[in-house]
Amino acid sequence: MEIKFENVGYKSNLSYASFVIGPSITGIIGKNKEVVVDMILSTLYPMVGSIYIGNVLSCDENKDKILKNVGFVRQEISKDFLEYSVMHHIARTLDQSNYMNNSITTRMKDALKMVGLDESYLTRKIKTLSSGETKLMMMATALITNPKILILEEPVLNLDLSNKKKVLKLIRLLREKYHKTILLVSEDSNFLYQYTDYVLFTDDCNAIKLYRSEEAFLNIDLLLSHDVEIPKLVKFTYKANQKGAKLHYHKDIRDLIKDIYKHV
Repeated sequence: MEIKFENVGYKSNLSYASFVIGPSITGIIGKNKEVVVDMILSTLYPMVGSIYIGNVLSCDENKDKILKNVGFVRQEISKDFLEYSVMHHIARTLDQSNYMNNSITTRMKDALKMVGLDESYLTRKIKTLSSGETKLMMMATALITNPKILILEEPVLNLDLSNKKKVLKLIRLLREKYHKTILLVSEDSNFLYQYTDYVLFTDDCNAIKLYRSEEAFLNIDLLLSHDVEIPKLVKFTYKANQKGAKLHYHKDIRDLIKDIYKHV
């Protein structure tokens, strides 16, 4: 499902943003990334211009329609939910979104299975889960309604290597097998460079622009102008080539190491 911004402006005297995000893994980075997310979720509307989620115009009357197709996983779960069981948390979240389904327990089990958790987790208290299990449970909650768009806020922050791999594997599965539009909201340029197809830069809102990830993260001047950290792999390769090396830019450090052995 596409996300389309048409001449969108949400502050006065600023340039307007027009872009289309199709089925892909797209990063969102910058000082006003939360504003863009809020507009996609229809909790904030632009001063001028139009936003479409699929073919549905973002507005108060269409908010419920939009939220059925957009799942949002926050960076952390609210502390108010720690005493809840997983089943109670999922049921409460679905109730807040007015989601109705006669086979909700089955949907819960299927969603947990999709993220690699078995049905025994339904009775677990959230406070007993590891950070990785909590993140996977939150993703399962978002997936129950089968949204076509999934927004993940700092999805691997503070996860150990094992759980990070699980989350990344799930993201790839959702994109490649289920063809979902995945938005990764993060300030980690290293993460976004490695795992996204596109990246949306959102600085002080005088510009919101979509780039191919390679185009953006290999453009040092562009990164500096948006106050975005240069990814470590890019910085290493850039400095090495300045000293006479002939390395290619790679997203995976293993590929960079192979290139070093070949050319240095």
